[in-house]
Amino acid sequence: MAAPWTAATLGEPFLVLTLERQPSFWIAPVMLEDRVLGTIEIGLEGGVRGESFFYSSPDAVAQCPRVATRISAAEALELAAPLITNYRDAEISEPAYVHDTERGRLAWMIEIKRGSQLLSRIFATPGYAWEWRPAGPAAVP
Repeated sequence: MAAPWTAATLGEPFLVLTLERQPSFWIAPVMLEDRVLGTIEIGLEGGVRGESFFYSSPDAVAQCPRVATRISAAEALELAAPLITNYRDAEISEPAYVHDTERGRLAWMIEIKRGSQLLSRIFATPGYAWEWRPAGPAAVP
């Protein structure tokens, strides 16, 4: 069970942001060749805050993700595309990897704005995208 971990290396850390796009913490992938066995969560001050595991058994290494975020920013945009098409002439942000109030709730976030007005936030994780709209007057897509 532990054999893959002994051959693993630490990959390039990836910055996780808050919903306001402020730095929150880093995740460093634990790599075995081109697969991520898990991640180590590192605070902005440098201390270890937690970990996550994608690896479940030596036979399942090939099922581990290739990136620490589980899907790439490009894949997040693909998942979000059906929701994005609802907004004509809106500005679409680059995806940002964020967490909400819970550090463990991670997703790619794409913001949709018209001028300075936030119309929507679309979040994407493996296989799923969902939309959040701010409270207040309904935004016109």
